[in-house]
Amino acid sequence: MDVQERVWNACDQLSFAAIPDVVDVTPAFTTLLVTFAEPPDSYGLGMDRVLRAVLDAPFKRQNVNRTVEIPVCYETEYGPDIEVVGQLNNMTSGEIAKLHASVEYTVACIGFMPGFPYLHGLPPQISAPRLASPRARVPAGSIGIAGMQSGIYPTTVPGGWRLIGRTPLRLFDATANPPTLLKMRDRVNFVAISSEQFRSLSDRAEGA
Repeated sequence: MDVQERVWNACDQLSFAAIPDVVDVTPAFTTLLVTFAEPPDSYGLGMDRVLRAVLDAPFKRQNVNRTVEIPVCYETEYGPDIEVVGQLNNMTSGEIAKLHASVEYTVACIGFMPGFPYLHGLPPQISAPRLASPRARVPAGSIGIAGMQSGIYPTTVPGGWRLIGRTPLRLFDATANPPTLLKMRDRVNFVAISSEQFRSLSDRAEGA
């Protein structure tokens, strides 16, 4: 079992145990953030309670085989860095889009900002470094590449990932339950769409 799987399992165990003072459990790649309502009497006591919950709670894995399709427009209007990513990897922008959408990704964790999925599974042939200087504004729904990862910006924020496309789907809605479209362990399949389809789906989402 790799480290990521151990983190997921520990997160499931703690969520299932429902320790009264624990208000949130946040998984990352190799770590797990456990947030208490109030600081424990001591670090050792807090860790002991967490470890006992992980070890003693009946195992209950959650959200194992959920697959989500994400429509993406890879045209330069929505993916301003796709040609550069192609140049870095000796490919055309069309080849980058085809390869990016050819594999299934796994949501390793949600982080950086509410609803931002870090996706494992990027083909190594299309990896690309972050921008030297982050953009001041990355539109919501932008699909990015940074190193060997792909990700999706849920809201409009500054960001330094290479943008190769955009989805019209809404990844974060504070009024929804749950507020995030994706969760850890979700499988993600990207489906290429045209700019016309993007605008149609975007208008439909805004009118919903």
